[in-house]
Amino acid sequence: MLSLHLWPNDIAAIIIDHNQLIMNWVKPSANKKFQAFELKAHRVIPLHAAEGQPHLFNLTTIKKHILEFLTTHKIKHAQVAMGLSAPGIIEQLVTSPTAAPQRHDFTFLPTGCPLWDYVYLYPHDNGTFTFYVCGIQQQQLLQYKLLAISANLNLKTLIPSRLALLHLYHAVQGSVFRHSQLGVAMQQNNNNIEQLCTTETVHRLLSINAHVSINFTEQAPHLRTTLGLCLSNRLYESNV
Repeated sequence: MLSLHLWPNDIAAIIIDHNQLIMNWVKPSANKKFQAFELKAHRVIPLHAAEGQPHLFNLTTIKKHILEFLTTHKIKHAQVAMGLSAPGIIEQLVTSPTAAPQRHDFTFLPTGCPLWDYVYLYPHDNGTFTFYVCGIQQQQLLQYKLLAISANLNLKTLIPSRLALLHLYHAVQGSVFRHSQLGVAMQQNNNNIEQLCTTETVHRLLSINAHVSINFTEQAPHLRTTLGLCLSNRLYESNV
């Protein structure tokens, strides 16, 4: 069962991966009987990290490619959702004895980590709880803020790609979502968030415009992330 909370406008989903920039222009579908979204344009650009700073990319180069993509396809007033899986993004699954952990419970987060958050994933039979925890360093966060400002992007969300995938899983489950069932799915996939949703999910939710040239097999993981970004404005409700 699918529960969609769609953005009303076009979405420019920008994914900054370890060594590439993936840009997808997505429109909510007018025909709700079929796929919820249509992929209108797609482009992949190789990236090279700044010398001596493997978690930072060249801001000017990324801005140039994004603006070229938006201009080429005449994408105006799109809401931008950005997913990050680049080096420097701090992510970990943590088991806690409490359902309401505090910052000091996540000892792997560095002192200089200004932005961090967690999402409750699932309970264990022994009374403990597993959380997805993520964080970002100040200099890296500033890079993406400056990128959005200098390119005049209508940036609506900036999240790790794995968090986008959790949004996708939650949306696909809809009203039948349960944390306990998420726990079963996670354990069946060795706690690999990337395996929660299959390629079939992409086929169900996304149609690809005939004019779009894309290597589907290669880009399927990024298309799942793109769908998660498109659904990331929904609340991550707490269902037992």
